[in-house]
Amino acid sequence: MTRTTVCNATASRRSFRLASLLLGSTAIVGLATMPVAKADETWTGATASNWYATGSWSGGAYPTSADDVFIDTMAIHSTVLQGAGTANDVSVGINGTGSLRVMATGSTLDVQSLELGLNVGSTGTLTVDSGATVTSTAGLTIGTDGTGIVVVQTGGTLNSSGGLYSIVSGANGTGVIIDGAGSSWNAGSLEVGIASGSGSVLVRNGGLLTTGSAELGGLTQPNGVGVITVTGTGSGWNALSVNIGDTGTGTVNIQNNATLNVTADLTVGGTNAYS
Repeated sequence: MTRTTVCNATASRRSFRLASLLLGSTAIVGLATMPVAKADETWTGATASNWYATGSWSGGAYPTSADDVFIDTMAIHSTVLQGAGTANDVSVGINGTGSLRVMATGSTLDVQSLELGLNVGSTGTLTVDSGATVTSTAGLTIGTDGTGIVVVQTGGTLNSSGGLYSIVSGANGTGVIIDGAGSSWNAGSLEVGIASGSGSVLVRNGGLLTTGSAELGGLTQPNGVGVITVTGTGSGWNALSVNIGDTGTGTVNIQNNATLNVTADLTVGGTNAYS
């Protein structure tokens, strides 16, 4: 997975177009378009919370699929997307506190990668609700050295299965909540509490978690702590394989008529618990 690199400088969006070349009175001989240069868009929140408020972005324009996005402040307005948004890499909570909410039925955010809580002391929060959908095609990291928080609720959908891994592992408080019927996270390969970080996933009130392979606790270092709890009638976790407590501490709680369906291997090792 490629780590997002945060730059202080913000480049202006530039586009270059080679105009049509006309020979004679009517013949168009050549038409070419140069690629749009990738730019950075940093959220300031100066004018409004609306993603499309151009005055709330440092470059004076809302992001496109070519732009890397940095959201690191809630001081004036936090960031809210209602509609269809795109970006390249999105970082929320780099050194400070950032929040991104995608809401309303039919609202979508499509990005290459998404990272929450990058550096020590930072907090990044993503909320997906009211029928909205967020898709990260090349990776999702919830908590790097800071705290990452994701809440998927009231029919929201989070898709991150296209990347190499979805990672939930950072400072204390890092975690994911999938809350309510119709709320779901399709995580692909999932790692919770790896290396020396900690992370948790809570599925409740009819929410659904779908994973390929899932690793809880450790992997390369013995200090990782990973917890997945699925609770309540209608709540479920469908997994290809689950490895609990590889070298660290892994805990899986399936409670109150919730379900866990594992189609391949369920492995328990190291320091672990299963209930």
